[in-house]
Amino acid sequence: SADVLPQDSSRKQPVRNSKKRALIYLILFAFVYFVVCTIIAWTTVMPKNRVLRTDPKLEFGLSFEDVSWKSADGTKIRGWYIPPSNSTFHGVVVLCHGIDGNRTAHLSTANWLSRSGYATLLFDFRGRGESDRTNCTMGLRETEDLLGGIDFVSGKQELREQRICVLGH
Repeated sequence: SADVLPQDSSRKQPVRNSKKRALIYLILFAFVYFVVCTIIAWTTVMPKNRVLRTDPKLEFGLSFEDVSWKSADGTKIRGWYIPPSNSTFHGVVVLCHGIDGNRTAHLSTANWLSRSGYATLLFDFRGRGESDRTNCTMGLRETEDLLGGIDFVSGKQELREQRICVLGH
């Protein structure tokens, strides 16, 4: 009779344990990744309103008008209209800040444009600066905020025949 040697099960055990450990690490990594992404997304969309501590007059000596309009969903949008500071008039530039910014981000650009003969409109998107405190919608409703600003400048008597440009960050 042939001797049957028992199988060595000690070799299979470390392989199984390392596969289990790798699976646990993968699940743990996926969970941490999900939590971090959720926190980043939430902090991006939550309102970041604040009182602005400067304006075009304080910063650059520019005359300006505090303006506001309602977005399509009723959100009040606030901004500044700055007329050109010289007699040549080339058009209107609507300046749009980045996702975590506010209208003060483009004050130096507005200064340069105003001195070059352009009227400018700087405004705070919803949930930013001094506009109504609502969540950011990552562009879904902010487009309506911008369109409201374009309607605002189009409705000003002195701007009706002027070209309108939009510059964003």
